[in-house]
This record gives sequence, C-alpha cells and structure tokens, in this order.
Amino acid sequence: MRHVYRSHRLIDPALLTIWARGWAVSRGVPPPVEADSVLTTEVGLPDQRRRHLLLDAPNGLATLAATIDMPFVLIKAPIPAATVAALLPGHWHVERTGTMMTIAVLCKTATAWRDGYRAVIRADGGTTQIDIVDPAGGQAGRGRMTVIEDHAIFDQIVIDPAHRRRGLGRALMLALANQATAAGARAGILTATDMGLGLYRQLGWVDGAPWTTAQIRP
Repeated sequence: MRHVYRSHRLIDPALLTIWARGWAVSRGVPPPVEADSVLTTEVGLPDQRRRHLLLDAPNGLATLAATIDMPFVLIKAPIPAATVAALLPGHWHVERTGTMMTIAVLCKTATAWRDGYRAVIRADGGTTQIDIVDPAGGQAGRGRMTVIEDHAIFDQIVIDPAHRRRGLGRALMLALANQATAAGARAGILTATDMGLGLYRQLGWVDGAPWTTAQIRP
C-alpha cells in the first residue's frame, strides 16, 4: 500500500480519499476524481475554481504545478510547507498551512451548553450542521460533519471571536461527535488551523500530517 511520509507518522491515502469525499459532500460540490495519484475536485467558486490533492506527495507535485496556468486552482498536500515551496515554480506561493488530524474512536459524551447558549441541529444533503445560538438569538458558532464509510469528516468548525473562551468549541465538537456516532461513524478526520490544534488535541485528536495549500499568486 502507498503511504505519504512525514517525519514520524504515515498517512494512508485511503484516509485522504475519505476526507476529500466528505469535504465535497459538506461543501455541496461534485465528488473528487482520481488520476495519477491526484484527487481533483471541481469547486467552481470565484476564489477556488478547482483543487488537487496529492495522494503520493511530494511525487508529482512539480509536474502538476507546471500544468496549471491560473490562480485559484489549489494544490493541497499532506507534507510540510517548506517541501511544497521548494518544488513550486517561482510564481506560486504557499497560501495556507495546517494539520490533518485523526481520532481512532469517537466518544459519545453528554454536551453541556453554558450561559444560555443552545444548539440548532439540521441535516442537509448528507451533512449534519450544528449552529450555536447565543442568548440573544444570534449565531455564535457552527460546525459540519459528514459520514463516509465509518469515518466522520468534521468541517468548518468556527466560533465567533466574541464568543470564544466559553467552552463552546469543546461542546460543539462533542455534539458533532454524538451525531457522527449515531450515524454509524467510528473514527474522525479533520484539517485544523493552528488556532484549533490545542482544542482538538485536548479532545484526543492526534496529528496525522502537515496540511499545505498552494496556488499561483493572484
């Protein structure tokens, strides 16, 4: 089986494929298509026309970048940003970095919403979204979850800055995990920003690989 190597952990391309499939469902775009160890998703947005995920990075990264001649076509790879940058043509740049994380067993835990906050849960097109509503009726945060096979893909986990440090991120993740286990999920996958790493690690998620996004300079 092929694997993507990082300094001390291996990522199975099958997990990357599950994540990409779940992301497409969550965002309401066509499923990814694989060719030559690259998963391509047609997103169709002005600031993100298409995205390519390398399953065997860094192999093929430089060749793929050479075939792209416009901005807003993203290359995503589970390898360090420095490795990606070294292989890119000069008119490319690393746009974002993060961490792909996994959890082997999702725990079903009671969720406590403090200080008058509450959750609104809705299902739409294979994705469950939880909106956090503040005591005044405004939105304080949100998150989405899609189940692919026995994995839950967590997406768009956001707490509004004015509502942070109130335990809402933890409560949101636990509530999403409850929905995932009810839907038959066993494990979980997500891509984390640097800001979210601490919370996810506290909840038992582990670092799987660096997560690097690059594109031509707009």
